[in-house]
Amino acid sequence: MHVNPFLLQGLAYCRVTAATGAATTARNCATARTGAGVYTVTIDYACDEEGCIVLFESQTAACDDVPAVTHTSDTVKQIETFDGGVATDCDFAAIVLKCV
Repeated sequence: MHVNPFLLQGLAYCRVTAATGAATTARNCATARTGAGVYTVTIDYACDEEGCIVLFESQTAACDDVPAVTHTSDTVKQIETFDGGVATDCDFAAIVLKCV
């Protein structure tokens, strides 16, 4: 029997409001805005840098650049959003998946 090495388990999900960093929907995480275009997603279950992936979807048309996602710790992921290379507040949704 072959085991797929790319199986993923959802650890956390959030939908974040730009100006406040507050989550309008959150499952297994807490969110915060720490500066213009800088957000933290603190997940309930630890996952090391090589064991998880963060998927991001911008929900603000003005934020057209690729976001930067940084593994700050096993429970904290930092997301930075940009428009034209400038840090810009942006509504977004994110999901943290663990490779199992």
